[in-house]
Amino acid sequence: MKRMKKLLAILMTMAMVMGLGITGFAAETKPTANDTMDVTDQILNVEDGATITAYQIIDAVYNDNGFVKYQWVAGNKEGEDVTFTNGNVDGLTSNVITALAGNTQGLTKTTDLQKLPVGTWMLLVTGTELDKVYNPMIISVYYSTEGSGSSNSVTTDGVDAGDNWTLETNGAFVKSSDIPNTKTATDPYGEVGDLVEFTIASTFPSYSANSTAKFIVTDTIKKGLEYETENEQPKAPVVKLGETVIDEKNYELSWGTDNKSFSITFDADYLKTLAVASTDRDFTITYKAEITEEAITIMGENESKIEYDTGLTTTTENVYTVSFDGIAKKVGSDSDTNGLAGATFGLYDSYVDENENQEPEADELGENPIATVVTSEDNNYTVDFKGLDYNTTYYLTETAAPEGYSINSKVYTITFRNFNEETKTYDVYVDGEKKVTVDYGQRVNNPSLTINNTKLSALPSTGGMGTTLFTIAGCVIMISAAGLFFATRKKAN
Repeated sequence: MKRMKKLLAILMTMAMVMGLGITGFAAETKPTANDTMDVTDQILNVEDGATITAYQIIDAVYNDNGFVKYQWVAGNKEGEDVTFTNGNVDGLTSNVITALAGNTQGLTKTTDLQKLPVGTWMLLVTGTELDKVYNPMIISVYYSTEGSGSSNSVTTDGVDAGDNWTLETNGAFVKSSDIPNTKTATDPYGEVGDLVEFTIASTFPSYSANSTAKFIVTDTIKKGLEYETENEQPKAPVVKLGETVIDEKNYELSWGTDNKSFSITFDADYLKTLAVASTDRDFTITYKAEITEEAITIMGENESKIEYDTGLTTTTENVYTVSFDGIAKKVGSDSDTNGLAGATFGLYDSYVDENENQEPEADELGENPIATVVTSEDNNYTVDFKGLDYNTTYYLTETAAPEGYSINSKVYTITFRNFNEETKTYDVYVDGEKKVTVDYGQRVNNPSLTINNTKLSALPSTGGMGTTLFTIAGCVIMISAAGLFFATRKKAN
């Protein structure tokens, strides 16, 4: 029994010695080019169905004792040793990454992110059914040893079998590009017939060399507008990269049915050339469209759509007109108190303040109104002007009165305020006083302004014979006297 206990003690001692030996052996494992790390759980924000390809930028260099240094294998420092400042790689800039993403030819690549070798890698996300365009990102697998700083600080010096080393990664948050699509109008308010300038602004993605690089911009007029024409043809939009006009050979322009839309398809090779250092990828597309009479009753609408690979973004921009419709009614006297037909009104958008009283007067408006209207029973004797500019001050005056009436020379100042794009309403002011709130495209049913005319003065009748006979008699006497004068003169001669 005692012998058995001694034997067990010896075995336990041997086991402990062997265990210590194994631990020491493991601690002396040297780094090799076969060292890899699973980084799949470090890559975030990538949608299902995407393919992530890693392209090597920096590699680890080894000798017989283990890891020696890091060395550039791509970029403008290829073949040079990597230097560090505060643990960060010198020279690894966004411009370098963008340039490499634009041309990956010759780079070592892998899609096995469960066994990513030591070094720095550029990650490109591709796929045929993605909703976004992903920017290139960087991930590193590096050696860290005790005494190198924090537990996961990169070791920039050599690592051999005598070091207690581990593999670490910085992780990567893959940033996707939601392609901006901004449409603006220089002035969304105008008169019918005005040209409105539209600008579509966006940014080209940083396409990699192996991407499909599909990018199409389509603009469509929904209502109330027509594209500007030149020689009876729609005028081509101006396409700029930054402030530089893009050569037409780098895109294809096509017009849709009835010239109600256009599409610009950018050349894939051109898009890939933009992925170089210092290239500005912001672009604009500018064109003009004329406001049509349709915009009087319904706001003009223009839509732009950007397609990239299988992604899509859409935005719209509206234009508006306003109207002075059913607000002012013309009335006269006696039987015309309910409405006076035949009065002509002129609408002006400026005046010359010759009297220097800062008040428009009829003789200061000029001879050419921008529009005229004649009151009639058909329009309920109202003074109606449609398709006006919300931002313009107008001046209204009577330019001709109906027969038997004197002209009303008062000048009315008309302004529009408080346009609400959500409710599509605006207020109409006359001489600084609010008269009515108007629903877009709707006629006002109850006039809030009455413009009066008075009849011309006439001589009253007394019921007598009047002056007609006396006038005739006087004329006869004068004629007779003239005839007698000439006859007497002839006889004397």
